[in-house]
Amino acid sequence: MTRSQHRVGRIDLLRHWTIFLAVAEERSFRLAAERLEVSQPGVSQGLRRLEEHLGIVLVRRTPGGAEITAEGRVLLPMARTLVKDAAALGSEARRLAELGLRERVGFAPSVPSPIAQTVIAAIRNRGIGIEAIHGTCGELVEAVGSGTLAAAVIDEPTPIGDLVRGIQHSQQRWILVPDPSMIRDDGQVNWRKLDELELVTPPRSDNPAGHDQLLSLFARYALAPKVIEVCGESQIPAVVATGSAFAIVGPDTAGLAAQEVSSILPSHFERRLRVVVHPRRTEFQAGGDIRSIIDRAMAAVPDIPPRP
Repeated sequence: MTRSQHRVGRIDLLRHWTIFLAVAEERSFRLAAERLEVSQPGVSQGLRRLEEHLGIVLVRRTPGGAEITAEGRVLLPMARTLVKDAAALGSEARRLAELGLRERVGFAPSVPSPIAQTVIAAIRNRGIGIEAIHGTCGELVEAVGSGTLAAAVIDEPTPIGDLVRGIQHSQQRWILVPDPSMIRDDGQVNWRKLDELELVTPPRSDNPAGHDQLLSLFARYALAPKVIEVCGESQIPAVVATGSAFAIVGPDTAGLAAQEVSSILPSHFERRLRVVVHPRRTEFQAGGDIRSIIDRAMAAVPDIPPRP
């Protein structure tokens, strides 16, 4: 077959590459037809139309079935990839159709539940499905940068590279101590009495920069506490209750209901949260500025009262 013979109308290339793949792998027009659940003449006609479209012979009939030509052997791996990718594309499209359009938004471990819940509700109220992803600040930044997350709410400070920041949202933090005598009558911390206590914190890996910044703040009070790491803030009050440790926690942490063993801290101890997005993807797929929607939701959440 020469290129001068190439004359064919519009064809379904994916369908015809699928026919070629079946014939090439089965080495038989009959078995290819059974595999594709079509007639054997339909397989022959489809392969012939593909060859006419390309201007080359891909398969020759033999007494034993079918023989792939040299050109066919070159194109076979690419055809296999094309058909496999098309099947995966169709499967993913069907999955999205079943679930509805969903956006993936990440939340650092330190983000209080009321803030995460309010952000999720704000997005859902716009008719956008959402999948909440949890990870360390570093993992979330990397995921936003690679495009696998639409946005992430993280702690500051966190290196974010070229990502775009939203508004900074500050939240008061409290100190949790094991003994009422460590809180003065005016409600302030008696820092000297913390000298022999350890500091219990979530893992440094959650946000290394923020963890190190917190430790540096204690130098103002001539403290250099030894650190005990626990899996999450929910475990902190129990460690403090043993009498050997103190902690810096958010206002939603269990254990703050006991007024005599907690005190609000100065502003330099505040938790600072921001949303980050990719510079080339600042809107949700269904519309709406990502940062604006999330920032408004975060701003609507007041500090949670420390006592009932």
